[in-house]
Amino acid sequence: MAKYIAITKLLLLFPRRRGPSAARIAKLNALAADKSVPLAGRVAAIFTLKQINGAKAQNDLLKLAGNADIAEFALRALTDRKGELKGLKKDIFVNALNSKTPRLRAQALISLGRLGDASAATAILPHAAAPKLAKQPSHNAANPIGVIPHLATRTLVALRPVDAFLDALDGTHGAAALSVLKYIHDDKVVVALTARAAKNPDLATLATLVRLYHREGQYTSGWWGTRPDTSGPYFAREKWSGSAAIEIGLKTALAKAPKATVDFVKTQLAKHKVSINGLPTGTAVAATNPDSANAPFKIAQPTGDPKTWIATLGEKKSTERALKAKGNAARGKKLFTSQACIACHTTAAGQTPKGPHLVDIGKRYKPAELLQSILNPNAVVAQGFDTYVFTTRKKETHVGFVTSESADTISIRTGVGVAVALPKTQIAKREKIAYSSMPPGLTSAITPEQLADLLAYLQSLKSK
Repeated sequence: MAKYIAITKLLLLFPRRRGPSAARIAKLNALAADKSVPLAGRVAAIFTLKQINGAKAQNDLLKLAGNADIAEFALRALTDRKGELKGLKKDIFVNALNSKTPRLRAQALISLGRLGDASAATAILPHAAAPKLAKQPSHNAANPIGVIPHLATRTLVALRPVDAFLDALDGTHGAAALSVLKYIHDDKVVVALTARAAKNPDLATLATLVRLYHREGQYTSGWWGTRPDTSGPYFAREKWSGSAAIEIGLKTALAKAPKATVDFVKTQLAKHKVSINGLPTGTAVAATNPDSANAPFKIAQPTGDPKTWIATLGEKKSTERALKAKGNAARGKKLFTSQACIACHTTAAGQTPKGPHLVDIGKRYKPAELLQSILNPNAVVAQGFDTYVFTTRKKETHVGFVTSESADTISIRTGVGVAVALPKTQIAKREKIAYSSMPPGLTSAITPEQLADLLAYLQSLKSK
């Protein structure tokens, strides 16, 4: 905001009817180049210069870009307006890609994308290489090492020099070229990759072909609800002109491929939700997923004296005893599975979304509130996990909460933990009801002390 105000005040000093005088332009150049002036003031001078002089500021900005401490801002100003790029060459931006300063490299990539000179692709491609990580960063942690590859990839997709990418496939930057090609739905790309897969069905090429099978569909109308399908890479998948060729290419490549390659393609097909007749559909892969059995959950047989069970003691007395007891998180983790909590809840980042996510649940709710949610699920329904009744055109009824919603399918999980996918075209009625999908009584046959163990486990679920 301070920079915006400064630029506005500077602009007021240069009435448009009079135009910028040579003296004023010189003062702005001097201000921007003066290392004794705070950086914010120098940046304000750069963008004021650009705004009042437009395309005519190009030479001045090129000179200012020679100052390392303000180079990134000068590069940004140079490509700030696409209508004022005439005569601007790629050289200064390409040279900046070799800078040791990440911010300058990032701005150079952004500017090259705006400049639109596809001949810069060969210089950009090395920067699109995926970073080598010892381990994947946490979902809530910054990942600065991935910024440059991301910007390089998006710039190359915008420039779209397909031939340059195809020529690079067998070179040092082949992996980077494939990482860009997977975003480019072009028949020429499909022809080249299917020919490559037929000759040598390497896994990376096959994965790229599967990724290209669908593209994002055109938005028509409607909304994706509170649980949009985030599995990606497309929300409303649709086939395109290259899909048929990809299908033939995959069949040809897998005709004599080893079992390990076929299994890999199974995984990719399942991941990208691609179904091709005559090819493995990913069913075998899905069967390794604990959710794939998709059977109603089962609660462990009760043990001990029924007089000590929560069902006998009641909610109030059980809550009081559980709050006084010292719970054991390790025992609580076992109860979390045996009492079927795991069927509808996630406990770590990256798990397939089900019901309410329980990581950091202890920070969001007090112990008594957590116990109430366990013992009396209908007391408070978690926001975003309302229960719906779906009636199909065949008069079938499905009750549960929405786990994901795509352009053509609504996925729900019922009160007994069964996942159901409902095609939107088959839904006749959708109605929200004021009850939790979590059935009451899941902990009726355990003791308050065991309930304390379960509470301790929930409180131990913390983000890393």
